[in-house]
Amino acid sequence: MFRILKSEGLVRRLEIPVPAGKEYRHKTTGPHQLWATDASYFRVAGWGYYYMVTVLDDFSRFILAWRLQIDMTSASLIQVVQDAVDLTGMTDVQV
Repeated sequence: MFRILKSEGLVRRLEIPVPAGKEYRHKTTGPHQLWATDASYFRVAGWGYYYMVTVLDDFSRFILAWRLQIDMTSASLIQVVQDAVDLTGMTDVQV
């Protein structure tokens, strides 16, 4: 029924605009004050899924560390964050 109504133009997608904020709530004034992590997954035909995990510095927008992982366990994510800590020498990290 939905397909028929849609083909006749009787049903349309509800679009609710969500405005973005004008500024970040937590502004950084220098490097290594705030890091962000991201995990993206890729399906490789015949092999399965692979996950690319990155650590990004919010101030400089540089990728500090990244790895291509075969799983999304907490240990895999911790490895990438540890790589960023080792690279920058940030041993006194506040959580």
